[in-house]
Amino acid sequence: NRIDTYDTTGNTYTRSFSTPGKYSCYITTYNGYGYADSERIYFEVYDGKPTNAKVELDKDSYYVGEELVFRCSSEHGYVYTIGIDSEDGGRTRIDTYDTKESSYTRSFSKPGKYSCYITTYNGYGLADSERIYFTILPSPGDLNSDNTLTTADAVLLQRYLLGEDTLTQSQWQTADLNADGTVNGFDLALLRQKLVG
Repeated sequence: NRIDTYDTTGNTYTRSFSTPGKYSCYITTYNGYGYADSERIYFEVYDGKPTNAKVELDKDSYYVGEELVFRCSSEHGYVYTIGIDSEDGGRTRIDTYDTKESSYTRSFSKPGKYSCYITTYNGYGLADSERIYFTILPSPGDLNSDNTLTTADAVLLQRYLLGEDTLTQSQWQTADLNADGTVNGFDLALLRQKLVG
């Protein structure tokens, strides 16, 4: 539906809108020889700042090097700033990313506990999401968290299986190489295979 038509010899036109909604615009320019139409541009007019900002992950723990897909959503937000911080909620900034897309994919090279939130914007204002928390675990079998599989990892696992040592919760998750919910000799065998292979 046609909202407005305006003729001008200038190169700008200024107006405001009283009704929120999605609109489009194009120009036709003339000279004594003929005319030409522009491409159509699209824009949205808001009557309030964004609401219901959310950022989500599929799970709450991942391995070093595994891709995480942060999914962003909101009502009436058209751009997102994604802030990834340490678990303490912003004292240590890890990454900031601006996007008009509804997702952001990245991996982590260091194990640890992290948090994330988004800020979404429109022409009227902004809104922050709740903060989410997630854990990056060492690669499967990397019990000493040095980002390398070595015989030291196999020694740690063997000492645990012999009852000579204990594992932290994170080490235990990393030691369960076959992901069957238990840590036993099968996991040690898999770790040795990885070291040889």
